[in-house]
Amino acid sequence: MEPDDEYILKYGDPRMATYPLMDNPSVAYALIAAYLVWVKFIGPTWMKDKPPYELRMVMIVYNLFISALNAWIFYNFGKYGWFGRYRLRCEPIDFSNNEDALMMVYV
Repeated sequence: MEPDDEYILKYGDPRMATYPLMDNPSVAYALIAAYLVWVKFIGPTWMKDKPPYELRMVMIVYNLFISALNAWIFYNFGKYGWFGRYRLRCEPIDFSNNEDALMMVYV
């Protein structure tokens, strides 16, 4: 059984309803479609006769930021989850509002 939009909205985590792009899957589908159109059609047409951009420094800063963000996520998942009360085996989802569960949702 594949979940459809109604199933996701009915049985989803109610704490996520206020987060951006979490109230309705249609918005995420539209953003994905727009991204694919841009990457496959608009972008290549626009850059057809232009030289490539010099993005070396931008990519270095981006990679440093993403590495720091991933380290923060790993640390917080460990602190509030895997190294604490959660185990690596399957467990039921904790829908409570205790501090550890809310931090796992936040992270």
